[in-house]
Amino acid sequence: ESNIALNMRGPTNLMCDSLENPAFVEELLDIITEWNLRRLELVLDAGVDTIYHTACYETTAFWSPDMYRRFFKPILKKKIAMIHGAGAKLHYYMDLGLMPLLEDFRDAGIDILSTLDPPPYGDTVIETVKREIGDCTSLWGGIDAPHTIERGTSEEVREAVRNLISITAPGGGFVLSTADSVWNTDAYENVMAFIETGLEYGRYPISI
Repeated sequence: ESNIALNMRGPTNLMCDSLENPAFVEELLDIITEWNLRRLELVLDAGVDTIYHTACYETTAFWSPDMYRRFFKPILKKKIAMIHGAGAKLHYYMDLGLMPLLEDFRDAGIDILSTLDPPPYGDTVIETVKREIGDCTSLWGGIDAPHTIERGTSEEVREAVRNLISITAPGGGFVLSTADSVWNTDAYENVMAFIETGLEYGRYPISI
């Protein structure tokens, strides 16, 4: 919904609308949502088990938490109700600005949350995320690609993976992944260090 609204109005206009005429933004999002829910219904009828929702433009990097709760959380809850009603799960992708919204994610019923991008490029505090929603939401991601994988040493990669697993794996529900794509073709050794360390320590019972 946010992507479509931004494309229709343009980022600057939509941001101004949200301040000057929030009722218009709500109505626009409602129209887009009804269209999307009909598409979602068709997809769920086909028997998929997971729906992927990108929230790149719904983050607190663009909107205040109150604006998120006004404009986007009601839409998210509608989608999740339909998805869960069909016996499927929701994978919610938000790569930045998620920390103020953890309780909202719990309330909405998000099943999977990615990408958990840590500093310096992201803002995820993984210990807090695990503590606040790790009992009800599968956490996916957590390793910074451009900083750790592409620029770090192999030992720094291994340490990052070991540390992440030690925090997020207890209790289950964690999927080890980079929080972004690896673009540097010279990072082969670090990619292999990431994979090998994940295979070594990412098995239950956790031995770190």
